[in-house]
Amino acid sequence: MDSKVFVLCFCAVFVAAEAIEMNLTNEWKQDIGWEIYCSWRIPNGDSLQSVRLHQNNQQFLIFRPETDGDSRVLVTRRLTDVLTTNCALSKEDRQMGTCVLTFELYQPQKQGFMITCEVSGERPYFRMENKTIYVDKYVPSTDAALRVVSQNKDTGRVTLNCTSSGVPGPNLTWTILGQQKIPHDFTGVSWNATSKLWDAWSVLTYTSNADTTAVCTPEVSTAGRLVKGKSAEYNSAECSRGLVALIVSAALYLVLVR
Repeated sequence: MDSKVFVLCFCAVFVAAEAIEMNLTNEWKQDIGWEIYCSWRIPNGDSLQSVRLHQNNQQFLIFRPETDGDSRVLVTRRLTDVLTTNCALSKEDRQMGTCVLTFELYQPQKQGFMITCEVSGERPYFRMENKTIYVDKYVPSTDAALRVVSQNKDTGRVTLNCTSSGVPGPNLTWTILGQQKIPHDFTGVSWNATSKLWDAWSVLTYTSNADTTAVCTPEVSTAGRLVKGKSAEYNSAECSRGLVALIVSAALYLVLVR
């Protein structure tokens, strides 16, 4: 009697250890928005019963191979975005599959959201596994880019325009290398409907010389911390040396072609 009980307990533990493998990730797609991937693998001897997807705890899709076949596509058009969900079983192994959720943004993302993926197996085991991911309204800032708007060689006055993009729109700060931050002249942020990012720009006018380097740095506050992007620098001396090198190269080229 005791040996039978031991065998039953051992089998129960073994079955419980054979859990459904799941992976839930998200990725920002330029010019689209967010893509979320829920992939799974059912243990040998079991089969998929259903996949349920929730956004902010509200179910919006059920994928059942018994009724849907090997795949199901659902397109949901909303005021803020278009959500396309594509769930499919692997052709090589019906115990594996993936749901891809594509959020194509119509409007700027105002807040983060949760996605839950729940995978269930068939009888007699009725295995079930679920994962939840939080998609924050944050996309790292692009590298800062500088452009010379105007330059007066006599006075050394130069006007620079700095740009960067991200979600939310980055704050562009100016510093003169080795000194404290300096105020900008003008700044602005606008939504880019193509890239799905906020484009930020800032203009600075200052007196440049060989010892000064203007630095523009994109900064964003997220999750209670300050995140800095890659800075861009402008140095009048380096620009002058570059111009001289370009003139010399052009002169040598003319000599050679003659």
